[in-house]
Amino acid sequence: MRFSFLWVALLCVACGADHERDDDNHQTADASVGVDAGAGVDAGGGLSADVYVAGMEQVGADEVFRVALIESSPIPQDLTLYTWLIEVRDADGNPVEGAAVVAEPTMPDHGHGTFPITTPGVAAEGVGRFTLSDMDLFMAGVWRVELRVSVGDLTDTIRFHFALDS
Repeated sequence: MRFSFLWVALLCVACGADHERDDDNHQTADASVGVDAGAGVDAGGGLSADVYVAGMEQVGADEVFRVALIESSPIPQDLTLYTWLIEVRDADGNPVEGAAVVAEPTMPDHGHGTFPITTPGVAAEGVGRFTLSDMDLFMAGVWRVELRVSVGDLTDTIRFHFALDS
């Protein structure tokens, strides 16, 4: 418990500092917006945030996989622990068997992530479906949830960006 408090305190201090950032840290959702994602909203600081719609999709950076965010509990707006149900699909939109998924939530504008750093995807009912549990999005601002997906020799990175404000 003490370690968690120290981790959060350290992040709060770090977030108050001015950070030099390069263009990679200001990546917007433009390259990863999928066919069903809502139009991005200006989240400030050069970042764009997705508009949550159940079932929205993002295409991977290498366009090998796409991920549908089937359900988020709660919907992305509050500062809390999140559980996502996702479905990994191939480039043609077919659910993928045998994938490995790891999520890494970060705040690009602040230069930090969460603790634990990653959240493993756990197989859920249905082909290609995974549950990501207890992602701690604890601070207001734009969160990038980067999903690293691999199947055999194929890998891709899929990004969702959400602006949380309370």
